[in-house]
Amino acid sequence: MDGGQHWAQYKGSDFPAAPVDDLVIQARESDLVLATHGRGIWVVDDISPLRTLTPDMMSKEAALIPGRPSIQYFDVSGGLARRR
Repeated sequence: MDGGQHWAQYKGSDFPAAPVDDLVIQARESDLVLATHGRGIWVVDDISPLRTLTPDMMSKEAALIPGRPSIQYFDVSGGLARRR
């Protein structure tokens, strides 16, 4: 929004408290790829909706941002909960 003058902390699921040594945007899929020091590679899928943000949108309490269709996965173990 402002050429990198202000940053927001990314709190992705299980993102490690480790320095990020490098980041790059993978052009074809518009994925943000982060390399953490000693922890591995993390991919934030399709950040193209972030590119549609404007200062006007950021000043609103809520806004809808268009994005491509996606699949939501749930981390479950053992299937459905059983009633006892």
